[in-house]
Amino acid sequence: MKKLIAIFMVLVLCTGCLWAAAEEPEKEEIPMLGITFTYPKAMVEAKGIIGMDEAVKLGDGVYYDYCYYSTVTPEEWSKAFEGDEQAALAIQENTTVLFYVFAIAEGKDFSAVTELVGESMPPEKAVQIGKAGSWTYYLFMMDNSEFSAKQEREYADEVTALSTVNDELIDAFAFSEPFNEYGKMDGRVISFTAKDLDGNEVSSSEIFAQHEVTMVNVWATWCGPCIGELAELQKIHTRFLEKDCAVVGLLTDTNIDECRSLMKQNGVTYQVVLAPKNFGSVFPFDSIPTSFFVDREGRFLGTKIVGAYPDMYESALEPLLKK
Repeated sequence: MKKLIAIFMVLVLCTGCLWAAAEEPEKEEIPMLGITFTYPKAMVEAKGIIGMDEAVKLGDGVYYDYCYYSTVTPEEWSKAFEGDEQAALAIQENTTVLFYVFAIAEGKDFSAVTELVGESMPPEKAVQIGKAGSWTYYLFMMDNSEFSAKQEREYADEVTALSTVNDELIDAFAFSEPFNEYGKMDGRVISFTAKDLDGNEVSSSEIFAQHEVTMVNVWATWCGPCIGELAELQKIHTRFLEKDCAVVGLLTDTNIDECRSLMKQNGVTYQVVLAPKNFGSVFPFDSIPTSFFVDREGRFLGTKIVGAYPDMYESALEPLLKK
């Protein structure tokens, strides 16, 4: 489904461009997914940097998270977190996904994931690892042979070993029913003031009032996956305008000349504004691209998509426009 979802997920979801700092806790508690993950010894002692990001809603009754592996140094992670574009690019090129873990609601099975992301995640390759209440948990290991082939031997051997499912990995998970953070965010009014590419001040209320639903795409000019989806975003913007829906780009860096160039190259005509400095507190995000949806009054509609997935955007928009 690379209709851009064909799991190229290896470098889109994870290195969609992580903002997380290089800290490696021995345990991850992820209430939105309903899991606690205690890192196995092999991961704790790994030379590469390993971690998990925030959980994401993939579709109705389907949530997921992923475990990433990176060969960059902690110093590069810190620089990227501070906005160093070269360090961010190094992470993008030298980070992969070891596995995905999915929480799937009663009445569904892993085929629900395949329907959303394509045949690159077939049900027969998913491993059921637990249950909690009405939810079933699945592990999907990624094939990292291509990534390993590009790494130094010590990293190559390590990532190959860590990309294999085993009892120690399965036993590292503990389960509880997911706590849906979107339930708390749904209906919250988003408000901020930004500047357009000409330096004119514009308010979020002005932007959102123009359409029944607005899809806000958070991106950067140095983010490969962000750039790769610009043309598709324009197509979505054009198709959905007649349904009173628009795409708006929220640029997280200040390279306006490069932004204009990329927009021209990809035929982008939808509005792009510069993210205000406090935007992270208005709508927290850890990775780019991240897209979210609001109504005409600026109310958050409870759906957030992390990564470059145009097909998912359309799947998310259709029901929102029918409400």
